[in-house]
Amino acid sequence: MSAPLLALLVGLGQGLLHGLGPDHCAAVATLGTVSGGGRRAALLTALRFAVGHALVLGGLALVCLVAGIGISETFERWAEIFGGVVLLALALGALLFPHVLQHGHPHLPGHGRDHVHPPADRSARISTAAGALMAISGAR
Repeated sequence: MSAPLLALLVGLGQGLLHGLGPDHCAAVATLGTVSGGGRRAALLTALRFAVGHALVLGGLALVCLVAGIGISETFERWAEIFGGVVLLALALGALLFPHVLQHGHPHLPGHGRDHVHPPADRSARISTAAGALMAISGAR
């Protein structure tokens, strides 16, 4: 087996193990309940979260490598707090306004959902954005 292929497989395996962390599982589980649907929808939600996460982590790593800088412990501390805030915002959004992440905005009781929205899938954008925002907490 070639060294680049081995490095790719080890990196992929480490990424999959990293994704089983409690913070990632909590975010994807919350987003999965909001997106509705079955296994396919849950898999797409997790995949979108992972893409957003990987793009931000890769971008931050590239900037640090090119600039020759490291990430400080102070940044890491604040980034972890930021990641916790993202998790709390997802949980509160799903708890207090169950359809806000999917539908795009909350509705008062008695207000119908019969108005027209753009055809974009909001839950897809939200799961990608949540993955990207949570990547900041793991940048170091």
